[in-house]
Amino acid sequence: MAVSNIRRIGFGTLIAVRPSTYAAGSTVYVDISNLVEPPTGPAATAADIDTHALSDGVYETHAKGSVNPGGGTMTVRYDPNDDSGQVLTNLLSQTNPVPEWRITLASVGGSTVHVETFSAHVVSLDRAMPKNGMITTTIGYQVSGAPGYTT
Repeated sequence: MAVSNIRRIGFGTLIAVRPSTYAAGSTVYVDISNLVEPPTGPAATAADIDTHALSDGVYETHAKGSVNPGGGTMTVRYDPNDDSGQVLTNLLSQTNPVPEWRITLASVGGSTVHVETFSAHVVSLDRAMPKNGMITTTIGYQVSGAPGYTT
């Protein structure tokens, strides 16, 4: 049996983006093709506020502050002629409104498909051209608003 050299990321999992150039409320998304590495993050973290100066006790006290939704990366095969690659390149230079991302997780055992959405800017593109490997681009993203985790 021949083994494919193309890596499958979470078979059945789809990643798509609705660019900010699309009308608000649009349901049209661009599938991100040629995914090599799945998205990392977003690594959401809550701020820790030292409230010790506000208390009379010996021990420090803390309060939880606002949540930074974080960011992450994903890696795709680089192809300047691929539509989704061009969309990502364009998103690097766009500022507002924030593009909406959608991750569709494959159903397991006949269960319903699970979809998570979040808004994030593309903040970096890093192309790698190894001597004996495929040319890839790592896309960095920063979430704005809720990080898209479901409960």
